[in-house]
Amino acid sequence: MAQINISHFTDISVEENRHFSELVRDVAAWEVHAVKKTDIEPDTVSVMVFPVDMAASISGAETEVQVLVSGNDWPRNSDGTPADAAVAKKHFDQMAGNIYKALTTNSNRKIYIWVTPFMTTGWAE
Repeated sequence: MAQINISHFTDISVEENRHFSELVRDVAAWEVHAVKKTDIEPDTVSVMVFPVDMAASISGAETEVQVLVSGNDWPRNSDGTPADAAVAKKHFDQMAGNIYKALTTNSNRKIYIWVTPFMTTGWAE
Protein backbone atom coordinates (compact mmCIF):
# COMPACT_ATOMS: atom_id res chain seq x y z
CA MET A 1 0.00 0.00 0.00
CA ALA A 2 1.04 3.59 -0.50
CA GLN A 3 -0.14 6.57 1.53
CA ILE A 4 -0.05 9.95 -0.18
CA ASN A 5 -0.04 13.23 1.71
CA ILE A 6 -0.65 16.34 -0.41
CA SER A 7 -0.09 19.80 1.03
CA HIS A 8 -1.33 22.76 -1.01
CA PHE A 9 0.33 26.02 0.01
CA THR A 10 -1.64 28.18 -2.43
CA ASP A 11 -5.32 28.32 -3.27
CA ILE A 12 -6.65 25.54 -5.44
CA SER A 13 -10.17 25.13 -6.74
CA VAL A 14 -12.24 22.14 -5.63
CA GLU A 15 -12.25 20.80 -9.20
CA GLU A 16 -8.47 21.19 -9.63
CA ASN A 17 -7.87 19.68 -6.19
CA ARG A 18 -9.97 16.63 -7.06
CA HIS A 19 -8.26 16.22 -10.43
CA PHE A 20 -4.78 16.61 -8.90
CA SER A 21 -5.56 14.12 -6.10
CA GLU A 22 -6.79 11.53 -8.58
CA LEU A 23 -3.75 12.12 -10.79
CA VAL A 24 -1.37 11.62 -7.85
CA ARG A 25 -3.25 8.47 -6.81
CA ASP A 26 -3.08 7.03 -10.32
CA VAL A 27 0.62 7.84 -10.78
CA ALA A 28 1.60 6.48 -7.36
CA ALA A 29 -0.41 3.28 -7.88
CA TRP A 30 1.52 2.69 -11.08
CA GLU A 31 4.95 3.65 -9.73
CA VAL A 32 4.66 1.75 -6.44
CA HIS A 33 2.55 -1.28 -7.41
CA ALA A 34 2.44 -1.28 -11.26
CA VAL A 35 -1.36 -1.08 -10.90
CA LYS A 36 -3.28 0.55 -13.76
CA LYS A 37 -5.88 3.23 -13.06
CA THR A 38 -8.69 0.79 -13.93
CA ASP A 39 -7.39 -1.77 -11.39
CA ILE A 40 -6.98 0.53 -8.36
CA GLU A 41 -8.75 -0.79 -5.27
CA PRO A 42 -9.64 1.33 -2.20
CA ASP A 43 -6.72 -0.14 -0.24
CA THR A 44 -4.11 0.27 -3.02
CA VAL A 45 -3.38 3.94 -2.41
CA SER A 46 -4.89 6.35 0.09
CA VAL A 47 -4.74 10.12 -0.34
CA MET A 48 -4.87 12.85 2.31
CA VAL A 49 -5.01 16.53 1.27
CA PHE A 50 -4.08 19.44 3.54
CA PRO A 51 -4.39 23.15 2.80
CA VAL A 52 -1.45 24.95 4.44
CA ASP A 53 -0.44 28.62 4.61
CA MET A 54 2.20 29.53 1.98
CA ALA A 55 4.42 30.95 4.72
CA ALA A 56 4.85 27.39 6.00
CA SER A 57 6.35 26.13 2.72
CA ILE A 58 10.08 25.64 3.22
CA SER A 59 10.53 24.32 -0.33
CA GLY A 60 8.76 27.27 -1.97
CA ALA A 61 6.48 24.84 -3.79
CA GLU A 62 2.78 25.47 -4.28
CA THR A 63 2.14 21.80 -3.63
CA GLU A 64 4.22 19.19 -1.82
CA VAL A 65 3.48 15.51 -2.28
CA GLN A 66 4.78 12.85 0.08
CA VAL A 67 4.40 9.24 -1.02
CA LEU A 68 4.82 6.80 1.87
CA VAL A 69 5.73 3.39 0.47
CA SER A 70 5.27 0.17 2.43
CA GLY A 71 8.40 -1.78 3.30
CA ASN A 72 6.76 -4.63 1.38
CA ASP A 73 7.71 -2.63 -1.72
CA TRP A 74 11.42 -2.38 -0.78
CA PRO A 75 13.52 -3.05 -3.90
CA ARG A 76 15.13 -6.47 -4.24
CA ASN A 77 18.35 -7.71 -5.80
CA SER A 78 18.26 -10.14 -8.72
CA ASP A 79 18.52 -13.05 -6.25
CA GLY A 80 15.40 -11.85 -4.39
CA THR A 81 17.18 -10.53 -1.29
CA PRO A 82 16.41 -7.00 -0.08
CA ALA A 83 18.59 -4.34 -1.71
CA ASP A 84 21.06 -2.39 0.42
CA ALA A 85 20.43 1.24 1.39
CA ALA A 86 22.36 2.73 -1.55
CA VAL A 87 20.37 0.73 -4.10
CA ALA A 88 17.11 1.50 -2.29
CA LYS A 89 17.94 5.24 -2.21
CA LYS A 90 18.53 5.22 -5.97
CA HIS A 91 15.27 3.28 -6.49
CA PHE A 92 13.17 5.69 -4.41
CA ASP A 93 14.86 8.75 -5.97
CA GLN A 94 13.98 7.40 -9.41
CA MET A 95 10.42 6.75 -8.27
CA ALA A 96 10.16 10.35 -6.99
CA GLY A 97 11.52 11.59 -10.33
CA ASN A 98 8.98 9.54 -12.28
CA ILE A 99 6.13 10.83 -10.13
CA TYR A 100 7.40 14.41 -10.45
CA LYS A 101 7.61 14.13 -14.24
CA ALA A 102 4.10 12.67 -14.53
CA LEU A 103 2.60 15.35 -12.29
CA THR A 104 4.38 18.34 -13.81
CA THR A 105 3.40 17.14 -17.27
CA ASN A 106 -0.26 17.35 -16.18
CA SER A 107 -0.22 20.33 -13.81
CA ASN A 108 1.11 23.89 -13.88
CA ARG A 109 1.62 23.97 -10.12
CA LYS A 110 5.15 24.24 -8.69
CA ILE A 111 5.49 20.78 -7.15
CA TYR A 112 7.92 19.16 -4.71
CA ILE A 113 7.89 15.34 -4.36
CA TRP A 114 9.44 13.02 -1.87
CA VAL A 115 9.11 9.26 -1.51
CA THR A 116 9.51 7.75 1.95
CA PRO A 117 9.64 4.03 2.67
CA PHE A 118 8.12 2.93 5.99
CA MET A 119 8.62 -0.42 7.62
CA THR A 120 5.64 -1.02 9.83
CA THR A 121 2.12 0.20 10.24
CA GLY A 122 -1.11 -0.83 11.86
CA TRP A 123 -4.21 -1.50 9.80
CA ALA A 124 -7.89 -1.79 10.64
CA GLU A 125 -11.09 -1.47 8.63
